[in-house]
Amino acid sequence: MSRTTLVLTLGIPTLTLLALVAAWATGATGQTLALVKVIHLLAVMALVGGTLFNYTLVRPAQKAIPPPQAAVIATKVGRWFTWLVWIAIPTILLSGLLRLILMGRWNELFSLGFYGGTYGRWLLLTVVFWAAMVVSASVITFYLNPALTRKLPPHPPPPPP
Repeated sequence: MSRTTLVLTLGIPTLTLLALVAAWATGATGQTLALVKVIHLLAVMALVGGTLFNYTLVRPAQKAIPPPQAAVIATKVGRWFTWLVWIAIPTILLSGLLRLILMGRWNELFSLGFYGGTYGRWLLLTVVFWAAMVVSASVITFYLNPALTRKLPPHPPPPPP
C-alpha cells in the first residue's frame, strides 16, 4: 500500500471517530448514537455492496472481453475496491465500538452472561464476520494481489485493430 492509501485508510475512520467522540462529549448522546449508526451502516453497505458489485457484475463482464483487457480492468477495479475495503473495515470496528459505548454496553462485553442473550450472540456473530473480513482482505491485499500483479506483463499489449 502506498503512503497516501495508508493515510486515507487510517485517517478517515480516525477523523470520524474523533468527530463522533467530540459530539458525544458535548452531550448530544441520542443524536450522536443515530449518527454513529448511520456511519456504521454506510460502511457495511459500502463493503457488502462493493463485494456484490464485483462478484455479480465485474467478474462475469470480464469473461466477455479478451484477457489482457480483463486484467487491466481487474487491476483498476481491484485497486479502488481495496481502498474501499481498508477504509470500511476500521470504520465498522470504530463505529461499532463507539455505539456500544454510547449505549452503555461496553462493560458488558467482558461478561460471559452477555453472550447468553440475543444481543450478545448477534454481536459475537458480527465480530466473527468482521474478523473473517479482515483475514480475507489481508490475504487478498498482501498475498494474492501482489502474486497476480507479478504475473501480469509490465504494460498491457495494445488492443487489436
